Amino acid sequence: MVEVHTPRLRRSLSRKRPSKATVQAQEPPTLLNRRSLRIPCASVKVFAVEGYGAELIRRVLHSLGWQEREASATPGHPPQLLWNGSTSGRKLFKDEVIQPWQILNHFPKSGVIGSKSGLLWNLRDHCALEAKMPLMSFMPRSYDLRSSRELRGFLLDFAVTKAESMLEVNGTLSPPAASGVLQACRLLGRLSHAQVLQSQVLCGQRASFRDFQEGLGFTHEDEWVLRSGSTSAEAQALLLRLMAEKEQEEGLILSAVVLEARWWRDHLQQQEQRQSSLNGVHGFWVLKEPNLNCGRGVRVFSELLPLLQEAELADWHVIVQKYIERPLLVAQKKCDLRLWVVVTSWNPAVVWVWPEPYLRLASRPFTWEDAQIADPYVHLTNRTVQRHDAPEEKASDEDEAHIMMLPAFLKWAEELENLNALSCWKERTWPKILEVVRTCVLSCKEDVGAHPRGCFELFGFDFLLDCDFTPWLLEANSSPDLCEDAGPSLRRMTETALTQLFELVQGLFIEETITFSGAGKFDCPVPGSGDWHLILREETSRGTKDLELRRAVRASRRPPSVSTAQSRTQHRDVLRATLGCSGSKRPEHKEMGFALQPKELILVPQEPCSSFGKFAMPPALGKNP
Repeated sequence: MVEVHTPRLRRSLSRKRPSKATVQAQEPPTLLNRRSLRIPCASVKVFAVEGYGAELIRRVLHSLGWQEREASATPGHPPQLLWNGSTSGRKLFKDEVIQPWQILNHFPKSGVIGSKSGLLWNLRDHCALEAKMPLMSFMPRSYDLRSSRELRGFLLDFAVTKAESMLEVNGTLSPPAASGVLQACRLLGRLSHAQVLQSQVLCGQRASFRDFQEGLGFTHEDEWVLRSGSTSAEAQALLLRLMAEKEQEEGLILSAVVLEARWWRDHLQQQEQRQSSLNGVHGFWVLKEPNLNCGRGVRVFSELLPLLQEAELADWHVIVQKYIERPLLVAQKKCDLRLWVVVTSWNPAVVWVWPEPYLRLASRPFTWEDAQIADPYVHLTNRTVQRHDAPEEKASDEDEAHIMMLPAFLKWAEELENLNALSCWKERTWPKILEVVRTCVLSCKEDVGAHPRGCFELFGFDFLLDCDFTPWLLEANSSPDLCEDAGPSLRRMTETALTQLFELVQGLFIEETITFSGAGKFDCPVPGSGDWHLILREETSRGTKDLELRRAVRASRRPPSVSTAQSRTQHRDVLRATLGCSGSKRPEHKEMGFALQPKELILVPQEPCSSFGKFAMPPALGKNP
């Protein structure tokens, strides 16, 4: 009898004694403790904020009638709006359940668009299979060096770019320069087919994964030389005649070299994947760490070996991107555009932009001098970097010298000769910027996947304009600069944009007063959105299984996120094969300017080569097929 009644006694005691879960629920709530199922009163708008930009967000929400939840508040008033000023806010989806009436300024897995490597791979897949705009038309050539195939492609591109820079031949040619130009032509003849094949794969002209593997599946440098590239028939005929007649006239020989160089220059400029509008005579490249922002981990290089050294120190977790050598200079300074983009739904996609981007200028005049190549105040434009070079004493009502608002920029550009800036901006530059933003968001849909209803996120897209007013995407940033400490003009713009953003979010998710019908691409505000322009709206969403399948297929093509002994060996093999090294013999190439150790790759700068500028192809790539 005792054993039978004991369980009942325990159950009755459990009803009287508060459980451990009940005790925890009575603790003071925090930003993370919001599991109450009670729907708050519609007349009370409560928010919680933490992280970067908290003071600005708090001030804007207070002006809209929102009340901030204090740490000592009761669980009966959970926040309707949660703002986390860093990317760590995405961890809330793993730790807790977002209620349908709660709003958070992050999506579960949207950090992929702010990752330089994640965005690069997604754009390649999307542009190859779905997008009508090829990747090479709006993004500088980029390589993810975590992959040994990407490393091989970059080395090939570096060689062709250096050779291409030597072909700027005008009129006459001197005998000392002729040898270098002729060497560049021969190099291009040997590598043109492989380079074009590589570029076609990277710019998305090959749709199947099998072609992707075949295009990058070289195992030795000799396989690069699949066949000699065609050359100018006129130049070949002239050279053959010179050899047959054994004429030694220097002028005719130089004329043949000039003809061949011009043919190669024109031929390469006609190839879309070469992005001729970006190239120049300097061959600069930018090295970026994929998950850093605010100008951190960004370095500029003109020589191969220092770049490879930095990449190796970072365990090859870097992105290398072609430097835009024909940028639009404002007051002889480099500049870029920062555009605010808001996504209020990813599946189906609903995207908004603030129609007034602002320009960020370098604080020092632009120069190609080698002594200034590492100067961030010349080659970088991030506001967080340039403000450290600004004068210490500046009036509070004075705008920053390295910031220019869009109206002032267009007024300045209208004074340029042979360029109708205003019409060019409206008809060509701005529409292409919007199309690039749409493409980026759609390319990351599979990675973000399904998400709760009350999610939105603010991103900062960076574009650089070349001298023809063509926009080039540099990167997208999660948790962009809110410009709390900026000058009055930029500060007014950001506060206005944030105020109207919260009104937009409130109308979409709380009051549900903002409604629109129809799907497609737009560039206009809707009633209740203020100055925010709707640029993309999808009506139908993809199923969860479809998204998971697409994500799994994409993941199979990505390089490993963590370096392994096998990946390091593959990188070492690529460098040895590419640079003409083989076997266990210790290879040394003084003409390349470095030495490779057999056991561990150590790049040691030595004397640069003088016969091919600052870069020369090794004997393994220079021998005849």
